Amino acid sequence: DEDFNIKFTEEPMIKALKVARELYEQGVIPSDFMNMVADDWLTLMMNGQLAFDVRSANYYYKLTDPSKSSIAEHVGFCKFPASETVDFEVVPVKTDFWAMGIPKNTSAENKEKAWAFIKWLSSDESTLNMGLNGNGPVKVNILRDERYASSIPYAQDAAEALNVGRPLWPSFDNLPEVADIFKEEAILAIVGRKDPSQAMIDAAKRVEPLLPR
Repeated sequence: DEDFNIKFTEEPMIKALKVARELYEQGVIPSDFMNMVADDWLTLMMNGQLAFDVRSANYYYKLTDPSKSSIAEHVGFCKFPASETVDFEVVPVKTDFWAMGIPKNTSAENKEKAWAFIKWLSSDESTLNMGLNGNGPVKVNILRDERYASSIPYAQDAAEALNVGRPLWPSFDNLPEVADIFKEEAILAIVGRKDPSQAMIDAAKRVEPLLPR
């Protein structure tokens, strides 16, 4: 969590790994899932080879384009469902973020130009145009803007999700290594080479020395 307390050894994570293992054993999850990247999953979805896929709000046009997607006329969209064991009205889904910066040693003239560009790029109008061209809006007011919402059936759901979205991990120097450790141990649990509880205990032991304390 934000205080760097390890949570993945707790029951919700263990239960998720057990369910994933069952799906893997039944052949629902591809045997080489650990080597697949986001585009591979998107291709499977567009070819009609997946029952469902978790996507951000910028794939509507790709999934509904008949020239690219075999499920264009059959695909539907919904909010990520919450477990019956929690009281979330909307699941706090993963969110990503990016940033723009101006180098400190930039000339005064270029700083002004760069700042003007940043303000333009992050404006409501630019965000709307990006959304209408297949990018996920990063502003709730754009998701609720009639010009966008009228063409994207899940705009309201996306707005609700964005309000409670959060990064999977807090930011710290060793994050890439920690994420790799978690992924490695989770894969071992899913493919049946480790008990899920033991995999997360082992992950916690490996991760603990890497956390900022």
